[in-house]
Parts: sequence; C-alpha cells; structure tokens
Amino acid sequence: DGADVNAAMNMIQYHSEFVKSVMQSGTKVAAVLDRYGRDITSDESRTKRNITHLYIASEEGHTDVVKLLLDKGADVNAKAYKDRTALYGASANGHTEIVKLIVNKGTDINATSAEGATSLYIASQQGHSNTVELLLNAGADVNAKSKEVAPALFIASEEGHTDIVKMLLNKGAGVNAKSAANRGGTALIVASQNNRTEIVKALLEKGVNINATNDYGVTALQAASHFGRTDIVKILLTKNPDVNMKNVQGQTALDAAKAKVYHKIVNLLSARLR
Repeated sequence: DGADVNAAMNMIQYHSEFVKSVMQSGTKVAAVLDRYGRDITSDESRTKRNITHLYIASEEGHTDVVKLLLDKGADVNAKAYKDRTALYGASANGHTEIVKLIVNKGTDINATSAEGATSLYIASQQGHSNTVELLLNAGADVNAKSKEVAPALFIASEEGHTDIVKMLLNKGAGVNAKSAANRGGTALIVASQNNRTEIVKALLEKGVNINATNDYGVTALQAASHFGRTDIVKILLTKNPDVNMKNVQGQTALDAAKAKVYHKIVNLLSARLR
C-alpha cells in the first residue's frame, strides 16, 4: 500500500546517504560521526521510519560499516522497521559474514519480527543455505513458529529449497509440525502440492506421517492428486497411504483426480482400490 511504498522510499534515500558516506570515508570514522552525530549507535540515532544505522548496513550487506558500528557499541538487539533486528535484515539477504559478526556479539538469535518471523525463517524462505547453516550451528530454534508464521521447515519445503530442508531435518525439525498460518498444513502436504519431489523423498525418509491432514482434511496424496502431481503421487503410493481418506467435503484423492481429469493419477489410484 501507499504507506509501505513511502517507507521503502525513505529507507532507500537514507541508505544512499548514510552508507555511501561511510563507505567513501573509509577509515575516516570521525568524518562520518561529525555528519551524522557523534553517537550514531544510540536509540536517538534513527531515521524517521525507526531504522537504525546497524539495520541499514546489515540489510544492505556493508560488512565494513557493520564492523564500525559494532566496534562503536551499536545495540545488536535494537528493533527497527516492523520490529526487525539487524540479524533479521542480514539473514533475509544472505549476508552470512555480517550474520556471523552480529551473532558473535551476542544477539538474540531467536528474536521475532512484528509478524512473528525469526531470522532462521526468513533465511530459509529466501534460500540462503550458508546463512541457515550458520544460524543453526549458533543455536537458532529450528522449530520456532507463530500463529502468523510457519516453521522454517514448512517454508523451505514450500519454496523448494531442498538443501535447507535437509539441514533443518538433520537439526531436529519437527517433520509433522503443522502451520497455523497455513490452515494447519504440514511440510509434506505443501511439498506435495508444489511438486517438490526431492523434498517429499527427504520427508518420507524421516518417517513423516503420510496421512496427516490440514484443517480441511486434505492429505498429501489428495493435494498431489488435486494439482496433478503424477510423480509425487507415485512416490507417496510407495509408502502405502490411506487412499480412502476423505477431506471435509467428503472427497478422496481419486475424486480430486477425476474432477480435474488427470487420467494418469486416476489410473494409479484406481489400481490401489481394486
């Protein structure tokens, strides 16, 4: 909306002015401090949109600027736009070296944004595998979620980031965890719906509940059948799912495939019912 556009424009304008000045000054820290105020790390040193200097530099990937600010005592846990921390900004953009710097300063690694998203969630969503690995090794909560935000495993499965899914699973991600933000869906359901073949295989290897349903009674098999994911249906059938399960509308996976006229899936499912 208009407010978000204005906020973005304010951020861009401020990024350009502050970061450019710091980068051009190089080691001339005093020149930067004189222009922006002697204490550029204080709570008073923010943009009109409540963006801290540390957040700006972290989000934009200016490692040297981040080092400068951290050396000057910048608060690594200060909340900026939508309650996002510098760690969140760096993680969202895959600036792994900056993430490392901030983590080493003792930041709250599981801090959440106003939406309830952690840095691990946003890095998983955006597919930044190196950042995800660092966060996990630093102790990020692999199962963090909220009413508005899904677990990292769910979003990585939805987006098709296979390497991240495997990392999360190896760190103990709840393979059957449901996402309140996505109508009670599971990683397997969303991966099946979106034709994420390798992710479906990885989840099945971890012993996922193949018959788990979302709030509408939809299983992974039903989702795959509804969206015409023939290869996924074949994979799921090797694990003997309950092909007779019905969703809240009383439909089975076969009903879904027939309604969409997916002949190959209809034949696969019909063969199981004989």
